[in-house]
Amino acid sequence: MDLELVNIVKLPCGCANSAYHIGCLLIMLNSGQNKNFCPHCKAVYQIVDPIPLPNFVAENAIQNRKFTEIMLFHLFTNSLMNVFNISISIDNKKYNNSIQMRVLMPFYFLKIIFNYFFLSHSKNDLSRIETGLLYSYFYQTVLFGILIYAFAKNYNDNDNYNSVILLMNNILFVIIDLVFRIVMEYRIANRVAVDN
Repeated sequence: MDLELVNIVKLPCGCANSAYHIGCLLIMLNSGQNKNFCPHCKAVYQIVDPIPLPNFVAENAIQNRKFTEIMLFHLFTNSLMNVFNISISIDNKKYNNSIQMRVLMPFYFLKIIFNYFFLSHSKNDLSRIETGLLYSYFYQTVLFGILIYAFAKNYNDNDNYNSVILLMNNILFVIIDLVFRIVMEYRIANRVAVDN
C-alpha cells in the first residue's frame, strides 16, 4: 500500500474510533511507550523499528502544527483586542453621540463569538484554518475602517484621548499578530527546506 495514496487508516484493533490521518498515526506510534496504543481501546502496539515518516507526512504535520499555533495566537490577541475595544469604546464620550461607534459595539461582540466558533470549527484542518484566518482578517479590517470613519465624522469633539488609545490598541494588536505570523511562516519554510 502506498502511503501517499491513503489519507486515513484504521488501527488493527478495529475499534469504532481508531481511524486516523497517516501523519498523526505514525507520529503517535513512533513517540514511545507512553503513546504506542490505541487511545480508545488501549490496545498496545509494539514498534520494533521506528516507521520512517514520508516527506509529505512530515511536512504536513509541521504545517498543521505551525498553522494551529498561528490560529491560536491570532484568536487570543484578536479576542483581547476586541475586549479592549469594547471597554475603551464604552468610556469614550463620543460613544453616545456617534451612531458609528454604537454600531461598532455589537460587531466587536460578534467578533469574539466568531473567534470562539472558529476555534471549535477548525479542528487542526489546515484548509479550515487558512479560510477562517482570511475571514477573520477581512472582518477586522472592515471594523477598523468603520472605526476610522467614525473618528473622522466626530473629529472636532474634545475627547481625543480615548480615540487615540482605541486606534493604538487596534494597530498594536494587528502588528503583534502580523509579526507572529511572519515569524511562524518563516520557520515553516525553513523547516521544510531543511527536511528536503
